Amino acid sequence: MFCADCGSSLCMGTKERNGKYYHHYRCNNHYINPDKCPKPHQISYTVLYQNISERIQQLTKAIENDEEFYALVQIKTADNLPPDSALKERSSIEKRMAELSGKVRKLFDGHANGVIDDRNYEMLMKDIQAEQEALEQKLSALQTRISEQHNTEISVE
Repeated sequence: MFCADCGSSLCMGTKERNGKYYHHYRCNNHYINPDKCPKPHQISYTVLYQNISERIQQLTKAIENDEEFYALVQIKTADNLPPDSALKERSSIEKRMAELSGKVRKLFDGHANGVIDDRNYEMLMKDIQAEQEALEQKLSALQTRISEQHNTEISVE
């Protein structure tokens, strides 16, 4: 199970009240990085179990009718398509990578012309390269997610 906002996995927790133990799942990222996941998504085990049980019963009934099942699969696939935010995020990452490439060129020119000394050149270059690597990893993961969702759509059809 994953958080609807940040995509982080939900962790199981337990609380005791009046000698009874209550289990729940919550977004652990909210407690570690509250600025990245502002909402404390949480669901009790009992509610989760009931929802899953009801959903399984609904799906079992839907499978009996091929047309109804196909319509349900199409709806769920549409829900899993990459949101505009993922496509916008990909675009902003690509834009930032292009900006960093331009900075590298300017930094190299400044170093070659003697405007920037070796120590500052190396320090600035390391910072830029670290950011480039982080962006490349993020872009790769985002591309994989978008591609998997697209493949799912094709598979359903």
